[in-house]
Amino acid sequence: MAIQEEVAGRTWRMLIGGQWEEASDGRQMEVWNPANGELLGKVPVGGPEDVGRAVEAAKAAFPDWWRLGSLARAACLRKL
Repeated sequence: MAIQEEVAGRTWRMLIGGQWEEASDGRQMEVWNPANGELLGKVPVGGPEDVGRAVEAAKAAFPDWWRLGSLARAACLRKL
């Protein structure tokens, strides 16, 4: 399946604190394929409140992430 077929028309969200979230104010923007002008989908437009939530979630997750150790963290990243 081509990437465009997989993403076409989808509405995406932000991953904050392990949850898929809309922008706090609900704003979205369209993303267009510059090669052919077709709509790929819509993404949230994160604002200051969303950034604050993401930073707090990252701070809260950091101690457990650090305790995993470098090899376990590397294995998690390879799975992505």
